[in-house]
Amino acid sequence: MKNDDRIDKMETEIEEDCINIVVKESPIASDWRKIASYMRMTSDMERIADNCSDIAIYIRKIADYKEEIEEPKGLDEMFGIMRGMVRDTFESFQQGDVVLASSVIDEDDVVDQYFEKMNKEIGELMKQHPEHIQQYIDYILINKYIERMADHSANIASWVKFVVRGELDLKFTDRYSKESQKD
Repeated sequence: MKNDDRIDKMETEIEEDCINIVVKESPIASDWRKIASYMRMTSDMERIADNCSDIAIYIRKIADYKEEIEEPKGLDEMFGIMRGMVRDTFESFQQGDVVLASSVIDEDDVVDQYFEKMNKEIGELMKQHPEHIQQYIDYILINKYIERMADHSANIASWVKFVVRGELDLKFTDRYSKESQKD
């Protein structure tokens, strides 16, 4: 949570650098592609940081409850997949690896399946243990933030593919505009 402001500042600095390049350097088409992509990527990176901070808030809340409840099954696995996606996204960016970027995009579907399964499971737990509804609501929010982090990773991976190949996936742009409205 402490580093969220640093990430916000870094996003602003990168955006300013990109704008300065446009204003001062008169970039050519391939440079424009990179500049626009980097600005979009940094926005997704900043949102991942926001989601991390939000998860930390809910973890603290859960830890403060007097009565501990069992963590929903599959949450650790879902988190592990998302964490791998974030790592692979940054590696694909650093290496210009479109194969790795494509695998990140594919993993998003796996996280989406976990998300749906977790929501159903948590709903059932709420019915069985109504005295713990607030804790389960907190887990629903954590589940959503994990799913959103996976979406942002897939968005970044799609931009990596655009930077490397120069081809914008129209399916991705439609998805991106719909996904960004959720935040």
